[in-house]
Amino acid sequence: MLLAFSLWILACPASQSDEDEFNLLNQQVQTLFKQGRYQEAIPLAEKAVELARRVRGAEHSGTVASLNNLASLYWTIGEYAKAEPLLQEALRIRQKVLGPEHSYTAESLNNLAVLYQDMGEYAKAEPLLKEALQILQKVLGKDHPDTASSLDNLAALYKAIGEYAKAEPLFQEALQIRQKVLGFEHLDTASSLNNLAALHRVMGEYAKAEPLYQEALRIRQKVLGSEHRYTAESLNNLASLYWVMGEYAKAEPLLQEALRILQKVLGPEHPDTATSLNNLAMLYWVMGEYAKAEPLYQEALRICQKVLDSEHPDTATSLNNLALLYWTIGEYAKAEPLYQEALRMRQKMLGPEHPDTATSLDNLALVEFDLGRIDEAAALARQASAAELTILSGIFSFTSEQQRLAYLDIFHPYSLFPILKGTEADLAIAVLRYKGVVLDSVIEDRLVAEASQGSEDQKLVEQLNLDKRQLGQLLLQPAQKLSAETNQRIEALEGEVEKIEGQLAQHVAGLGQARHALGVSLEQVQATIPNDDALIEYLRYPHYLGKGKWEQRYGAIVLSSKGAPLWIPLGKANEIEHLVRRYGTSVRGSPEEDELSANLQALYEALWAPIELALPSQTKRIIISPDGRAELYLLRNVTDQGQAVPG
Repeated sequence: MLLAFSLWILACPASQSDEDEFNLLNQQVQTLFKQGRYQEAIPLAEKAVELARRVRGAEHSGTVASLNNLASLYWTIGEYAKAEPLLQEALRIRQKVLGPEHSYTAESLNNLAVLYQDMGEYAKAEPLLKEALQILQKVLGKDHPDTASSLDNLAALYKAIGEYAKAEPLFQEALQIRQKVLGFEHLDTASSLNNLAALHRVMGEYAKAEPLYQEALRIRQKVLGSEHRYTAESLNNLASLYWVMGEYAKAEPLLQEALRILQKVLGPEHPDTATSLNNLAMLYWVMGEYAKAEPLYQEALRICQKVLDSEHPDTATSLNNLALLYWTIGEYAKAEPLYQEALRMRQKMLGPEHPDTATSLDNLALVEFDLGRIDEAAALARQASAAELTILSGIFSFTSEQQRLAYLDIFHPYSLFPILKGTEADLAIAVLRYKGVVLDSVIEDRLVAEASQGSEDQKLVEQLNLDKRQLGQLLLQPAQKLSAETNQRIEALEGEVEKIEGQLAQHVAGLGQARHALGVSLEQVQATIPNDDALIEYLRYPHYLGKGKWEQRYGAIVLSSKGAPLWIPLGKANEIEHLVRRYGTSVRGSPEEDELSANLQALYEALWAPIELALPSQTKRIIISPDGRAELYLLRNVTDQGQAVPG
């Protein structure tokens, strides 16, 4: 966030009493802001805006400063819909009074753009950030510190939407400017080091990130001292890197020190203190030290509920984290109401088809299962599966390959059904739709690439890619309050995509299928299966063992032309894959016939025998849909008995 309470511009009000009142309001608001008492500061900041408009005029620089500061308060507590018009007004005033190419106008463009980024409205943010950068490069020059800040903001946007190749050179250019103009030990240089390190971290380039984080921390400790909030931020950042690297012993003392600093500098009830409490609690949870994690989670939740908006995303996250702890230690009665409240908040704030809402549905379903409430668990699992499939269809239709791969690791829209009796049909259709979405999106990419080679359709393809990119940005928005305007923009873009695909379909068949796969029914699939055939859908899935424990397993869905689908559990993934590796090693060498035969027999018993027993007696041919290396080996080597036909 670019806004800060250093923007106050004092001019001579109409009278001494007005001046005294205005100065007093400013001082009170700044004090409350620093203490994290945002709700108390807001009415005073609103009064300051009123007073500024009345005594200075609607288009005075002091009025702009008051608007910015009130917007900053709303922004901080998550009231984006209230912050937006204030920043828009500040921008309008500066454009009118100072002109469209003034550095303060660029500052307002940046402020509004960063707000849109926090709202997830990336398509709105990008042109504002580009315009601000262009102004600053023209007015201040390419080597000015404010130009470097603008480069950083644009790079941060690209990082947020996963366009790392665009983000990295911008972060590097900003760092080079700051090192050249400000020096190697300036705080802004430390910020650039931190930003570039964060990019390398999300890209998995930990060896590049670590020295950058360490250097940023060293600079802040030297310039600001060991007890400053930005020093604490650097400690948290370095700790987060060690965390993802699995080096918990290095992360723990850094998180402890960051928390101590923030409690001392910002106070025990500041939102940043709550975040720090949450970070340390999460580390203890990962380490299995639940007794240490619980009081930290509880305190973080108490602060969020007291200081932030009553339905702020951070509060929902804090509820979810504490519930996760109770679920992990088997205290389901404590976990259930917390999960329920987090779900209610996320459904209200984010809607039924947001990733965080889907996560809450999954979490609550597991608690209900552990409490023995199978019907309730199944109902929640169906909601979660439908939401996750919808999310995945959007991700696979409108985002980059890198973003798609990331979401494959996040969502398994069928993972709860294998443990819930009576949900075999739900499992079958979820798997069919999931595989359909993935396959169709790959086909669609190829079709669009082929269409782009023809001059007649090139402009349409370019517009299609642009619309899809904007849609992807909106669909990947963070857990924040979404405006009605954002949802309208999503609907409009979806309409534009369908229209263009309709035009392209005259020359290129098969576009838009990644979203149509969600409409596939079991009856439609069964209608394509001949009476004496069976479709086998193999599945590698996370199997829930209870009490928060999981293991990877294999299973298979058997689908005939009529009747209900069958679910056949097969066994632990590590054991089956061990057999596969043994087979691979054997055939690459000079295996003994008996050894190879025994290995193939073991694979047969693990992956085919249970299915063979369950097949309808009239089955003459099978169609196999694999889901991993194990089944591919099976197809090639085990079922070659004139019966198995891969499909």
